[in-house]
Amino acid sequence: MRGGLEQLNRELEREWGVHLHTRTGVNTGDVVAGDPSAGQSFVSGDAVNVAARLEQAAPPDEILIGADTLRLIRDAVKVEAVEPLSVKGKRTGSRRSA
Repeated sequence: MRGGLEQLNRELEREWGVHLHTRTGVNTGDVVAGDPSAGQSFVSGDAVNVAARLEQAAPPDEILIGADTLRLIRDAVKVEAVEPLSVKGKRTGSRRSA
């Protein structure tokens, strides 16, 4: 996705003088998901809420991942520590994907 956006941004900059940024939050945990075949396209739960907070806190073009996600993927990604986020009702450590 990052590579595709990089290419798209070159085109947008050249043609329109604009640049798009993304902020991404990834978290792991139990969720409740609707049934797409019944027209229910929602996902909710604590893991979703924390992922949204990570996304909001991520600097432009960065990915923040939750602690549980890090435990699952630590050998597959390069990360750097970031300051702990203050999320209401949560104690969470985050990492920025490199």
